[in-house]
Amino acid sequence: MSSSKQKINGSNAKSGLTQKSSSLRLTTKEFKKGERVMLRSHDQVTKQRLVLGIQLINESWFYFVEWMPPALEECTSLDNRLALVQEKDLVRVVFNSKQ
Repeated sequence: MSSSKQKINGSNAKSGLTQKSSSLRLTTKEFKKGERVMLRSHDQVTKQRLVLGIQLINESWFYFVEWMPPALEECTSLDNRLALVQEKDLVRVVFNSKQ
C-alpha cells in the first residue's frame, strides 16, 4: 500500500513540476545586442545609444545601455556609465539608407 502511495505522490510531484515549467513562458526580446536605441524620457535628449547587454529578470527583459559616454580620463568602474532599463523605456532607431 505504501508503494502505491509513493507512485501516486511521485506522479503528482512530476505533474506539479511540469505545470510550473509550462507556466513559465519566455517572451521574445524586443531589441538585440548591438542595436541602436534612444532612451524615452521627458527631456529632449536625442542621443543614440547601443544595447550592450540583455538580462531576463522576473520574466521581463531588461537592457544594458550606456547612460553616459565614455570619458577620456580613466574610469574606475563601468557601473556609473551603464543603465539597466526595460524595453518600454527604449525607442528603436531606424536608418533610412536612401539619404
